[in-house]
Amino acid sequence: MKPSALSPEQCRWARRALSLSQRQLNEESGASLAYIKQFETGRFRPSEEFQRSLLDFFEGRGVDFAEFEGGDSQPAANLKAGQPQSAPVRRPCFYASPNLSEGELDALLEAIDASTERLEKMLAVNIKRGLFGGITDESTEVTQEIFGELALLGTRYSALVGRFSIEPRLVSEPTIQQEQVATWLAKVNGDKGDAADAA
Repeated sequence: MKPSALSPEQCRWARRALSLSQRQLNEESGASLAYIKQFETGRFRPSEEFQRSLLDFFEGRGVDFAEFEGGDSQPAANLKAGQPQSAPVRRPCFYASPNLSEGELDALLEAIDASTERLEKMLAVNIKRGLFGGITDESTEVTQEIFGELALLGTRYSALVGRFSIEPRLVSEPTIQQEQVATWLAKVNGDKGDAADAA
């Protein structure tokens, strides 16, 4: 019997029953990869339409939810903002700002995933030392890129929960710290473009 709403636990169980990775579920169902990742970890509550599309996909592939023997976690549709799930989640959870459109939310989640992947690669890069000791300019640049990516990731998380956001942009003569940070982020992340004064 198909449930009326899907819990993160049920989604993981059904995906694994089909031996699908999150990326494969994204490719085969058409559901957003970022949404799948965030939903399965309990980080956000998806729309009923999103849950229905996954339920239809799983059911169409022969998944029988009557066999699901998970805990009594509540379907995400029954959760209210700020209410904890009954089943503990091993990662920190948050709810996205209700002021974000689905497109904005999707873009932020994709950008956060992309930043995380870039950070994982950069953090694995070996530090190079010069002939006479000390870190090379190349390694220093990688370190600066890492700090830039961390700062950008932080502002994206902040925007996700409805706080503030600092987008990388070049400001010819910064007058406040936010403009200075935005310019630094733009330079470190390689943004090219005309320097713009603050509005």
